[in-house]
Amino acid sequence: METTDIYTIWSATFEKASFKDLEQCFSIVSEHYSNPNRHYHNLNHVDNLIKQIEQLSLSKSDNAILINVALFHDVIYKAGRKDNEHKSAEFAANWLLKLNFGMVKSKMICDIIGSTNTHESSEFLTQLFLDLDLSILGVNEDNYQEYTAQIRKEHIQIPDCLYKVGRKRFLKNMLSRKVIFFTSEYYEAYENLARKNLRNELNELNK
Repeated sequence: METTDIYTIWSATFEKASFKDLEQCFSIVSEHYSNPNRHYHNLNHVDNLIKQIEQLSLSKSDNAILINVALFHDVIYKAGRKDNEHKSAEFAANWLLKLNFGMVKSKMICDIIGSTNTHESSEFLTQLFLDLDLSILGVNEDNYQEYTAQIRKEHIQIPDCLYKVGRKRFLKNMLSRKVIFFTSEYYEAYENLARKNLRNELNELNK
């Protein structure tokens, strides 16, 4: 999916926004995602999420919500920061207001973005997006290694010893969860392989 396709799909979720505002917003969002320091959290990641969303049988409203979550959820991203999700939600809230998206749906979008910090929720639509966002953990070994290499590049400023501590904390936290994937479809498709990938990476880091 090219950047123009992402724009076409995303802009179609708006009914009252001006063409000028949509183009301006997407231009700024694209600039953020195209930062050369982004090796994983870039437009390819957004593209992957939107492709998955487009394959789901969702209502028009839920589809629009998740498309916007996909576009905005990592718009503000600086490796090592703990407020990326909060700042991304703020960015989304400001633009969704300007684009006349509607207060109720806009709040849902921002709430889902906020939930990507802990990857915990009891709300179905949020759980679904969290599953989409973590589906990279359940890909084949080659793709998983590519993902981990991209994440390491994003944290290149952090020495190996410190990076390993943080990464192992993340891996152990994921593995300690009763389930990684909330929805039955994603659990069946990704849970076992995700746990295998996480264990293998943790073993490598412990060597």
